[in-house]
Amino acid sequence: MSATTILALSITGGVSYFLVLSRPRSHMRAAWKTLPVLLLALYVLLLGQSPLLVAALLFGALGDAFLAYDGKPAFLRGLVAFLFGHFCYAALLYPQSDLSLFIEEWWRPATGLFLAAFTLAILAHIWRPAGSAAPALALYVLVFFAVALFSLSVRNPLVFVGMALFIVSDIILVLRKFTLPDTPALHMIASNLVWATYYPGQLLLAWSLSNP
Repeated sequence: MSATTILALSITGGVSYFLVLSRPRSHMRAAWKTLPVLLLALYVLLLGQSPLLVAALLFGALGDAFLAYDGKPAFLRGLVAFLFGHFCYAALLYPQSDLSLFIEEWWRPATGLFLAAFTLAILAHIWRPAGSAAPALALYVLVFFAVALFSLSVRNPLVFVGMALFIVSDIILVLRKFTLPDTPALHMIASNLVWATYYPGQLLLAWSLSNP
């Protein structure tokens, strides 16, 4: 099976997941959620891309599997899986960084400053509601801020767009868990927004880092 076919299957799975997202949690729904990013990992593997990119996507798929289930342990395991995924992205992007881009293109430092302010605002907002999980969440937020800066320093702007979508999904996920009112309709909207930003972010990262 060709890499293009695998990519098409991943996109089909990612889009069709919206059809089952509102159904009760089950092993079938968890598998459906996990498969699209797992196929992205296979796609970049078939293209002969960096093992770090493959690992980042595999950790993402593992996080999807954990978050497909309810409960604090599942949430924390998903968070750890995504954290390792961000570490892999950081290790992949750091050697590609070109700090001169922050001088040449004004939007990059401006975006970096906005991200710094936004990160501090998110930390302040979730600190008390998160309770004992706050330090772990703070570490996670700081790590994805660092990865966002690395993605800003890569010449291809699509890398940053993909990472930004991934981070937006992370933020919605955390806000849904700790600050959103316990209203089923609001949680369903948030769940749709998480997937609508997370999967396109991972897809764009897989594609842009495979086609620099």
